[in-house]
Order: sequence, then structure tokens, then C-alpha cells
Amino acid sequence: MKIIDLGLKEYSEVYRLQQELLQERLAGGGEDTLYIVQHPPVITVGRGSKPGNLLVSEHELASRGIELVKVERGGNLMLHCPGQLVAYPVLGLKGYGLGLKQYMRKLEQVMFAVLQDFGIKGESRQGYTGAWVAGKKIGFAGVAVKEWVSYHGLALNVNPELSLFDLLVSCGIKGVQVTSIQKLSTREVGIQEVAEKVGEHFMGVIEVKSKNEKVKRNSEL
Repeated sequence: MKIIDLGLKEYSEVYRLQQELLQERLAGGGEDTLYIVQHPPVITVGRGSKPGNLLVSEHELASRGIELVKVERGGNLMLHCPGQLVAYPVLGLKGYGLGLKQYMRKLEQVMFAVLQDFGIKGESRQGYTGAWVAGKKIGFAGVAVKEWVSYHGLALNVNPELSLFDLLVSCGIKGVQVTSIQKLSTREVGIQEVAEKVGEHFMGVIEVKSKNEKVKRNSEL
């Protein structure tokens, strides 16, 4: 698996990269790849989005330089902005023996492992995806799958402008509050430091599953 750190890039550019690699993977080529990136302010609208979850007009968003983009991933509205680290794995799930629900749990495990490195205890919340800390949301997950190749992914708040989340009902959960690694940390946390941890833990979480599956298959021969 390759890890590519794209730095700060427009959402549309990274979406195009995912789509190009997705088509390669569907055709039997390419290589599983984890894109790590930050986006200029953008709100993506997932398949589960409901009217009323955007709390300001599209005109106001435009005046503030915030894009609004419809996407095919599951879930509701999701905000991306500088200071939030986004990871997009374009991944053949069958190669790792993963179903969709298992994969979503793996994405959460990646976020929990990263948070633990900064002394923060992440937790799940029944009925919802993502990572939570003391009732506040810090990590988000939403994917799309085509012929068992997954794309889109996870987002983890490192040091974003948290007031931007007041523009929407994040993930369609009324009253939800958000937080960040920096807000909960006792020291300065750099985005690159977290990017390296995300890559490290993603590889670890996915490869552990892959090795376990290999051992299982070998035992059945």
C-alpha cells in the first residue's frame, strides 16, 4: 500500500485522484493507496443528508469562501477545513478480508490509536460512526464502495477553526459539539505529526487483519 501526503489541496482535485485510482483498481490495476490531505473550507453533502442540517444559506457559504459539494459517500453533512486531517484510502476490501461494517470499525480504530498517542481516550458512540471524546466529536468517517473497492474515508480534527462547525448540524446529529486534538492536548500539536501517525496506524490496523486472514487461509490448506 502506498501513502501519499498531498498537503493542502482543493476537494475537487483529490476527488478526481480518488476516481482515477478507483477506476484503475476496478480494472485490476493500480495499487491500494492512502491519500492524506487538508482541504480549504468545504462542506460535503452525503447520501443521508436531510434538509435543515445546513444552518446558513448557500449564498452565505459562498461569501465566506466555503464550497458546498454533493458526494456519493454515506452519511450526512461533513465539514473539511485547514487544521483537519483527512485520509482517503482507495482500498480493495476483499484483499484484506473486510466487509463494510468491519472496515468502518477499522477506520474508528485508526482514529482511536492516533488519539492515544496524544494522551486522548477516544470512544465510539452507539448508533453513530466516528470518534468521540467525553461526548464531543473529534473524528468523522464516511465511505463509498464500488465492487468492493472503498473510497472517501476519515477526518480527524487536529487544530481547525472550530467555529466553522456552527454552520451545520455535523453528521446530522442535533446538538453535537466538536473538539480537536489541540484543544485537548497539553502541548502544541502539528498537523504533520498527526499525518505521520495516521499513516502509521492505518497500515498497522489494516495489515494486522491481512496477516490474520493469511494465517487462517494457510491453516485451512
